[in-house]
Amino acid sequence: MLTTEASRRASMSYTLKSTYGVLGRLSLFKSSYKLGEDIIGSFEFSCDAVTCLQPNCTAHAHHIECCHNTKQTHFALPVPQNVTQSFKIHAVKLQWQLHFEFVITKQPPRELVKASVTPCLAGSKANLWQGLQPVAMESMTWNLPVTILPTLPLHQTHKPHTLVL
Repeated sequence: MLTTEASRRASMSYTLKSTYGVLGRLSLFKSSYKLGEDIIGSFEFSCDAVTCLQPNCTAHAHHIECCHNTKQTHFALPVPQNVTQSFKIHAVKLQWQLHFEFVITKQPPRELVKASVTPCLAGSKANLWQGLQPVAMESMTWNLPVTILPTLPLHQTHKPHTLVL
C-alpha cells in the first residue's frame, strides 16, 4: 500500500492568482512523497499582466530564485529522512505544507529593464548610467498541503554506524 500511494503520478496544476491578476501556473507530479524523496515541481509565468520578480518555496529547505524575465523554472526540495511523516489520529493531525512566497509587480517586464545610458557632455566618451526606477512590489504567499509517507528501511540512503569491539 505504501509503495502504491507514493508512486502514483497524477500531475496536478494550480493557477496562481494575485490581486493584480493571474501570475502563472504551478505543476506538481504527485501529492504524496516518501521520506528521502524530492518534491519536484515547475512554475510557468506566462501571464503578461503580473510579473514575478522572485519566487520562494519552503518545506524545511529553501529554494529561492530570481526570475525576472523568466517564463518557466522548476524546483526540487528534498524531504529529509529524519522528520515525522504525515498522520492523523483522534486529537492530533500533522500535515505538511509547501509554503510559497512570490514577490510580484504589476509593471510589465519590458518596463522594468529601462536603464539608460546617456552621454555626459556633447563629444565626450564618458557616459552617465541611470539605474532602474523604483518598482511597486507586493508579496504573495500560498500554502499547499502535501502528504509525507514513511519509507522502507531498505530504501534509506544512510545506514546507522555500528561499533565493533
